[in-house]
Amino acid sequence: MPVLGLFVGVVSHPQTSFVLNQGPEGLAALLSETLDRNGCVTKYVVNVDNAFDKSGIKPGRSVYTNGIAEEVRLETVWNRFLGVNAGLPGLFKHFARWLRVQSFRWREPNISEIRRLINIELSHTQLMKQGLESGAEWVLILEDDASAENIDDLATGLDALMRSDQSTLFINLSNSFSIAELGISHLLTLSTALAWAGTTPRAIMQSNKPATNTVCAVLYRRDFLEHLVTELDSMPIEPVVPIDWRLNQALMNMWQKGLVGPGDCCFIDPAPIVQLSMHQ
Repeated sequence: MPVLGLFVGVVSHPQTSFVLNQGPEGLAALLSETLDRNGCVTKYVVNVDNAFDKSGIKPGRSVYTNGIAEEVRLETVWNRFLGVNAGLPGLFKHFARWLRVQSFRWREPNISEIRRLINIELSHTQLMKQGLESGAEWVLILEDDASAENIDDLATGLDALMRSDQSTLFINLSNSFSIAELGISHLLTLSTALAWAGTTPRAIMQSNKPATNTVCAVLYRRDFLEHLVTELDSMPIEPVVPIDWRLNQALMNMWQKGLVGPGDCCFIDPAPIVQLSMHQ
């Protein structure tokens, strides 16, 4: 029986504006089909489950307010971890977030937002675990607003990266925020060991610290993902924050434990996958 090379999980929901990515014309299906033709056995799964009711969370004012406050705190800790100098605009942005937290003390909690954030987080972790259970050496988690103009370029580039004997643990593949917007240029160096094998010229940048560019499209190596899932499972579901920030906290924890180090994280520039909700 052929060994599964790549598991692709798609985070979605029934009311999505990107329903195309749930079916045979979606990114996951087309990528899987192309990789299979190229000799890389691939499986994809689309998750549209509503796991909120099973989470045990009782949404209310404190859950919503505490979640926003935690996001503000994590942004500060994350920027300090990465050595990002947000400057005066960053200070204004942070102050605006703090004011937003205070304002919610007198507003009705946004229950639908709490439900959405929990469902997205649980969908990510569920697909990560399915990827591990599949036995695949690599796991690609996509959100349903992920798109690629050139499937052949994406497939060829990913296939070469997955066959490389380099120790890269996870690769950011999405064009969400620019590297300048992320403020992490000082962490990145051009890889001398890895190269993009697709038809479009792209640079592979290794990061001195684990950094992220949303969780729209991230490729995880199996041994790293096992540690990441364990870390995420150890973290309480509350305060409720976007999965992007939950992942950032997990990466900081793993850095402190020596489970991820310099050069283990990569960025592709320009990224082969576009986050449509940010670039349409």
